[in-house]
Amino acid sequence: MIMLDTNVVVAFLNGDKSILKRIRAEVDKIALNTLVVAELDYGAKASQRAKENLEKLYRLVDICQVVPFDLECAKVFGTIKSKLRSLGRPTGEMDGLIAATAMAHKATLITADKKHFENIEGLKVEVWPVKE
Repeated sequence: MIMLDTNVVVAFLNGDKSILKRIRAEVDKIALNTLVVAELDYGAKASQRAKENLEKLYRLVDICQVVPFDLECAKVFGTIKSKLRSLGRPTGEMDGLIAATAMAHKATLITADKKHFENIEGLKVEVWPVKE
């Protein structure tokens, strides 16, 4: 299973052809976690083209496995956060929650920005470059 980070889905929704190609090639392995869907839902609703962006988002959601943030994810998040705190290297709350979900479900996290996750021990991360 590969789990997409918010920034990769945003690039896809904005028409990044390289991301579209990768998603098409891996569609049977792709998962979205409910936290990423929540961030994207908010972003779509806050945008100038809310209806159009929500339709695009939920067309993608319909073809992907959706993975919830559950009790096991919560436990992994607690471990991540406490380890990063002891190292003096905190990460953003949402990034920690997304990483915990990927780890709990033994997925590789696909992101456009590895630095948000570089201090999280045991997280499998792959970078898919996006066009800015």
